Amino acid sequence: VLLMPLSKKVYKKIKKDKVKTNIDRIVGMKGIVTENITKDNIGEVKVDGKKWSAYSDTNISKDEIVKVLSISSTKIKVEKWEEK
Repeated sequence: VLLMPLSKKVYKKIKKDKVKTNIDRIVGMKGIVTENITKDNIGEVKVDGKKWSAYSDTNISKDEIVKVLSISSTKIKVEKWEEK
């Protein structure tokens, strides 16, 4: 009974400090297109040293820099990188 409040605090702390998994951490990262991406065809992007199948709402040419928006199974959704 006395340990319950303490265990709740520890659990909240662990949950709050949750580290992103390898897959989650690439969201928002830059990547480079290694195979053209079109609206109708999946291309390929290299992110963090690994190649991913990628799709986009727009056409993106090989060697362009992209930003990872999301991950769906083994594919990533990307958009052209824009400097702010």
